[in-house]
Amino acid sequence: FLRVDQPRRAAVVSKLDGQQHWPQQQQQQQLRGWRAAGSSINSKARGVRGWLKRKWQSGSAWVVHALEHAAAWILSMLWFGLCWFAGLMLKPVTAVFGPWYQYNRKLKTNSHKLLAQQLDLPALQEALGALPSWLAGIGGATEQVAWLNTLLAQVWPVVDPVVSELIRSTIEPLLDDMKPPFIAAMGFQKLTLGEVPVQLEGIRVIGGDKQGRSASEPAQDGSASSRADTAKQAAHDDDRIEMEVDFRWVCEPNISFFVELAMAGPLTRMVVKLANLSARGTMRLGLTKLVPELPGFGAMLFSLARQPQIKFSLDFGPALGGRFTEKPVANFLDPFIRDTLATMLVWPNRVVVPLLPRDVTGNLDDLGLHSVGVLEVEVLSASQLPKKGGAFSTVDPQVELWTQPQHRVTSSVKKSTRNPKWKNQHLEVLVQEPNSQQLRVVLQDIDMLNFKELLQVNLLRGASNLMRSANPIGRAGLPLRDICNSPYKRQEVELRLSGSEWAYELGVVDEGFTATLALALTYRPFTELKASSSAPISCRGVIIVDVRQCVDLPAGDWESGDSDPYVLLKVAGQKQQTVVMPHTRSPVYNAHFEFFNVTVPDTLTVQVWDRDTFKPDDLLGFVELPVKTMLTWTQRGGRGWRDGWWRLQPKGSKGWGRRGKQQQMEGAGRIEMKVQY
Repeated sequence: FLRVDQPRRAAVVSKLDGQQHWPQQQQQQQLRGWRAAGSSINSKARGVRGWLKRKWQSGSAWVVHALEHAAAWILSMLWFGLCWFAGLMLKPVTAVFGPWYQYNRKLKTNSHKLLAQQLDLPALQEALGALPSWLAGIGGATEQVAWLNTLLAQVWPVVDPVVSELIRSTIEPLLDDMKPPFIAAMGFQKLTLGEVPVQLEGIRVIGGDKQGRSASEPAQDGSASSRADTAKQAAHDDDRIEMEVDFRWVCEPNISFFVELAMAGPLTRMVVKLANLSARGTMRLGLTKLVPELPGFGAMLFSLARQPQIKFSLDFGPALGGRFTEKPVANFLDPFIRDTLATMLVWPNRVVVPLLPRDVTGNLDDLGLHSVGVLEVEVLSASQLPKKGGAFSTVDPQVELWTQPQHRVTSSVKKSTRNPKWKNQHLEVLVQEPNSQQLRVVLQDIDMLNFKELLQVNLLRGASNLMRSANPIGRAGLPLRDICNSPYKRQEVELRLSGSEWAYELGVVDEGFTATLALALTYRPFTELKASSSAPISCRGVIIVDVRQCVDLPAGDWESGDSDPYVLLKVAGQKQQTVVMPHTRSPVYNAHFEFFNVTVPDTLTVQVWDRDTFKPDDLLGFVELPVKTMLTWTQRGGRGWRDGWWRLQPKGSKGWGRRGKQQQMEGAGRIEMKVQY
């Protein structure tokens, strides 16, 4: 905006133009220098050397390209060889683990399919193969019993002391009789069932049996006697309502045992508490002697449908001797509670509870456990028995069977074979409830030397179990209804054994277990086995004895004036005895005994002994019953049995003279028994 004259403005513009063009002139001079240097280099590269250099530069690109291809081919061959070698090494691994992988994959697929199904009864039946008895009634005949649980909770304080006293009077004699030698005394320190009652989960009425046909339906085949027996059984069942009750009991009872060791008696007394007790099972209740008076039935039969599931723990506290005394005592108490007590009431064993006076119900003796026939079992063969001890172990199979848990019979042992065959192996068991009883079979492996027990000190088992132990291989249960409906007919059956203990109890098929056992069975009812006084000498029979009680026994201990009596029975080389009843002269036993293969010339000897700890037992009295005399017995229209009292003869009463006759007149008390031949 300043006013500048014309000459001065021209000079300023000329100066600015000179400053802008100076960098361009400088760049042009540099380019001229570079061109001169390049022309001198090209002049030097001309000729042979330049030609060779240009040829080498063009050939080196081809060599590099060829080397790159060769290196790639070599690396690819090395990779292919490495993969081939790895595949060759993995083939054995694939051959070994391939089937297992496929099986595991298939198993997972099937499991996912089963888990994806709706959890209803058809889905459970498909998953298990067969519905257990405690699930088969859901949605059908099983009734929920919430109202009964409420009633049971109200009467539990009254039921607790009665049941506790019944348990004490029943189990303490068994504890005293079965205690091992290192225990001097054993019994209940405290016994109450706690404040939590038994929870009932369901109840269902048994209509005849579970095999489909009602017990009151007469048989359409068989002999006239078998049809008569069926009709008689139907009339008997019409006077009884049978039910099964599923129960569960989780509680903290106040149950403790006192144990005194044989070393110093009361000075070694320890108290073992039963803790964390839980039980689950199925009770079998029978309401019988139906009368038109409240409550509508005169007696109740109580038993267990099968062996219950029992869990518990033993708390020794600060026991004397620590684990050296705890382990032997626990080795006795654990199987005693878990097995012996749990099987005492398994059907057909039962407890008869009278609810109305005798003049209303009549005689209740027929409600007890009575044998009605003999089942002869011939063990034939077994196949595909598994090895329990590994690939190099052997199997020495033996068959054990029973209809009552406390009366078991065993076959001979076959050495080192998985497919044993027996010859002339005949076993006999008694049948009490043909319509609902089962034949239990266990196939076991006999080890002549138990190395597991040899490596540890176990005072309880003793040398007998150390040298001969039995390990179960398979189990099976056979209902006897079809067998007993065809008496005197030899029937061969092949049993599919189960490897797990619960599978055959609940009727579930063990698909992964293929062992089988072949048996031949013949049932002979007592109704057609009449005892005859003209029976031949070689005739074999069965003696069934029910020892009930003794009275007016002499005092075996002169200091206390009491006795510790037990009854010993002997016939045909067989011996059985009752439990010891301590400090009494009028013991009550209610024990049942069976003797097989008894011939006519044999004699049943019944002896009452007094148990002594530090000296031999004393004989209090005895009675002898020849089989020839039994054949002449007649009572209530039956032959060969008698129910009543016998006078015991004192020791030394067999001698002649005045003293022997005086002892026979005085006697040594009386014994009540039921004897049947």
